[in-house]
Amino acid sequence: PGCLGIFVEVVLGWEMLEEPQEQLVKLKACLWAVGHVYASESEAVLLDGFGVVQTIVKMVESTSVLSLKGTCFYILGLVSQSRLGRYILRSLGWESTFSSDGAMGICLPS
Repeated sequence: PGCLGIFVEVVLGWEMLEEPQEQLVKLKACLWAVGHVYASESEAVLLDGFGVVQTIVKMVESTSVLSLKGTCFYILGLVSQSRLGRYILRSLGWESTFSSDGAMGICLPS
């Protein structure tokens, strides 16, 4: 699906990226893009089946780059705003909650 496919490709290939600042910025930008897609009930299904959430969980659990780890926590909070996102997170052993106005989601490992 156009740009979305590129964003997913960057996120899924995160382990192959080197750590120079500009590559880290590119990865974070792609994370924000897919996170906002997952936050939408109607759009989350576009990414279902690619393993994006699983990759982000792996990223947050294994990276030593603190700014990337923090970004991943924010992104998982976005993911938790949709039913599909909460279902995937729960299946991966993560608990989530979100505000009723949809302004904020919080997600932590169980």
